[in-house]
Amino acid sequence: MSNDVSGPRVLVVEGDSSAAPAVIAAVEAVQAIGGTTTLAASVADARERIEESDFDFLMLGDDPALEALSWCAELRDDETTHMLPVLYLADDESTLAAALAAGATDFVCGPGSPTLLEQRVRYFWRSSRQYRDLEESHRLAQRDSLTGLPTRSLFDDRLQQAVLHARRSEQRVAVLHVDVDRFGAINESLGRDVGDRLLQQIAGRLEGCLRGSDTIARGRPVADETLSRLGGDAFILVLAGLGNKFEPGTVATRIIEALSLPFELDDTEVFVSASVGIAVSPDDAAASSDLVRCAQTALAHAKSQGGNAYMFYSARMNSDAAARLDLVGRLHRALAEDEFELLYQPIFEADSDAIRSVEALLRWQDSEEGLVLPANFIPVAEETGLILPLGAWVLERVCRQWRNWLDAGIGPVRISVNVSARRFLDPGFIAHVDDTMARYGVDPAFLQFELTEGIVMARGDATRATTRALKSRGIGLSVDDFGTGYSSLNYLQDFPADVLKIDRSFVRGVPENQDNCSLVAAIVAMAHKLRLSVVAEGVETEEQLRFLRALDCEQVQGFLLGRPSTPEALEPQLREALGGPAARNVVAFRQRAIS
Repeated sequence: MSNDVSGPRVLVVEGDSSAAPAVIAAVEAVQAIGGTTTLAASVADARERIEESDFDFLMLGDDPALEALSWCAELRDDETTHMLPVLYLADDESTLAAALAAGATDFVCGPGSPTLLEQRVRYFWRSSRQYRDLEESHRLAQRDSLTGLPTRSLFDDRLQQAVLHARRSEQRVAVLHVDVDRFGAINESLGRDVGDRLLQQIAGRLEGCLRGSDTIARGRPVADETLSRLGGDAFILVLAGLGNKFEPGTVATRIIEALSLPFELDDTEVFVSASVGIAVSPDDAAASSDLVRCAQTALAHAKSQGGNAYMFYSARMNSDAAARLDLVGRLHRALAEDEFELLYQPIFEADSDAIRSVEALLRWQDSEEGLVLPANFIPVAEETGLILPLGAWVLERVCRQWRNWLDAGIGPVRISVNVSARRFLDPGFIAHVDDTMARYGVDPAFLQFELTEGIVMARGDATRATTRALKSRGIGLSVDDFGTGYSSLNYLQDFPADVLKIDRSFVRGVPENQDNCSLVAAIVAMAHKLRLSVVAEGVETEEQLRFLRALDCEQVQGFLLGRPSTPEALEPQLREALGGPAARNVVAFRQRAIS
């Protein structure tokens, strides 16, 4: 007889207080090989003990009062117990066929020989360990290696179970598709190792957002039941037992708020935002696969509206999704057929109304829709990667125009160009800038890149390297639309910007709105402390111009002094301000441009 302390842990389910001979003999056999037994006097008791403890296998008596065979079938239908080995203990052969049909792994009929029974139990224990090893391998195969969350295949299985259960109980199930906004820029600026650690922290916060009421079934770990990583920065979760279709909005709000708080990575604060798409069954779809598709559609709609929000699915979104696909196709065609154009808006010295520089503004003359403004296609270009060839096209046309004006005796003109985060962090960006400037003979001192606050905040190796490369060439850097994101004095101190552009939404309210006046005054004062030049965008009234002059804001841009124009229409104004032989104006204009 073995006294191995690592013997099996066995749950014995037997309703009769005077246990049957087969049960008594089997318990003695377990104890003889060093195992331990726990008695459950009812199915309800057994359920609780299975949830509380981990057993190697289960021995089930054939007491009719237990309804053991019915429960055995339930064990096989339950995901958490479907691989738990069950040794059925019978005093005779009358119930053996039914027991095996119900899902029993093996059986013992009658007490029999103690030695043979001991060997039978020992063999069954070995088999149970093989079952456990198989189950663990299966579990690991269905876990994401980075976050430990269930993979898509496991999620699909659980969602299907939840939908079927909700259908029987006449309840609702919701799928929430969560995606981190613009995560690609974080990967490119900070590196994939840091991006992976950020994803791990994001997964942890998502788990923290979920509560027991959000699970598929009570009494199980929340994250295991609801949350899955689809890959990349995409996560998906299921909420079951809902009373109405709007309850998931509460969870989505928790998620968005939790992910908006800063993440600490290598002593650097990283900010992200997230979008959530929500679909509810049976309201939006009956089948689990259709429910996921609807949630993905809702997510795409939330991101198309700027992100950092959640949206419930609606049938209208199908037509919106079709329209987006159509837009992507038209963008590809527009690039191939040269349907884009650049307008140029002058930037003026605030105190003299003299032209200081111009900003290149992209416009799309679609053959089907006519004029399409950037706000309606740039986000899609960013998401699809079309921003890379489109940004290259813009720089090509800007450098060509700079040379054309110079050859016509105008300038040199300083031109500002908007650069997206994705293009700024593209590995081939600097080489393309060098090549394009060289082909057109552009002086780098007359080229300025306007960058979003997101680029300023992304202080990773890629961002630093690109910034150093541009500054070493003499190219100017401007922080565009300042005040609309998360930028702070700390970030601006570390970023070698030359110009700060105040967003038009703040300028619009001055001088009537006191809050806007205070904000603009504070931004101008802060910029001057950092030795940055300031451009106020969206200046449309004389009152706004006088207010900005009083603050010593150096430059202004807006409809009051100059609208976006074609290069040809702008030439007389540029010639008057910068005209004459180009060589005679280079030194003077350079001094003004870098002063």
